[in-house]
Amino acid sequence: MKKIYCFMIMAAVLLSLTACGGEQASAVTDTQDRIDVDLTQLSSTMVYSEVYNMMVTPDSYIGKNVKLKGQFTVYQNQSSGDYYYTVIIADAASCCSQGLEFVLAGNHDYPADYPEDGEEITVIGEFQTYQEGDYSYCHLINAEIV
Repeated sequence: MKKIYCFMIMAAVLLSLTACGGEQASAVTDTQDRIDVDLTQLSSTMVYSEVYNMMVTPDSYIGKNVKLKGQFTVYQNQSSGDYYYTVIIADAASCCSQGLEFVLAGNHDYPADYPEDGEEITVIGEFQTYQEGDYSYCHLINAEIV
């Protein structure tokens, strides 16, 4: 079974992230017109379950446009200095959280072009996986904050 890591946070323990590289495709097409998976319409329990499902069966989601709402969080890899931007979603009991990394379309600078850490945001992007070392990760590419 292929393991995919989607930045999961359990009981407020933040996972360390590894460096992320790679080119992103060009500008965002109007993804709001074509959303395949709209997590903003689900209960917190269902959102948590669906994000978990994305992590366990990523091939079912590759290429789909996903819309989700949650708390913006940024992580910095201390070794490389690279930043990772995520939308964190808490479960119904607020004891566990899961999140998806996203990469905004175009060129953006942190912190100038991003919300404040902890701010609630809605993101739309294309679900993809990427390989880094021996691990596969999932993220939303060509993303936009709406």
